[in-house]
Amino acid sequence: RADMWRAVARRERDVFGARGGDAFDGLWPEDVAYLVNEVYGRRCAKTASSLGGRAALVLTRWRADRPAAVDNAILLTKREAEEHDTAGSTEAVPAEAAAAIEAALAAARTEERAEPVAGGGLLASLQL
Repeated sequence: RADMWRAVARRERDVFGARGGDAFDGLWPEDVAYLVNEVYGRRCAKTASSLGGRAALVLTRWRADRPAAVDNAILLTKREAEEHDTAGSTEAVPAEAAAAIEAALAAARTEERAEPVAGGGLLASLQL
């Protein structure tokens, strides 16, 4: 949990130019654990690769114009995250997948650490 949070902090600084703690007022290590485990079910939102598999998973901003937060973070493989960040928008994500991610992030925002959803997190429950 702490390692992934530090990785988010590095990504915010290195990719998005965030300085200090100002970008993390809304994202704590507990939030990272919640996003990874409950929202994304420990799987890449785009490829379904699992945490601990061959590809490293990272959290990055869903919308590049907003800081990382519970309702603005997506779990992707490192390669997918780099492509997503380079694109600078959610338009590169297929519409059906984008709608499922938006719904999962909205649920994360309103449910505030709801009980885990069986079968892989909130995103999986939306039948991506």
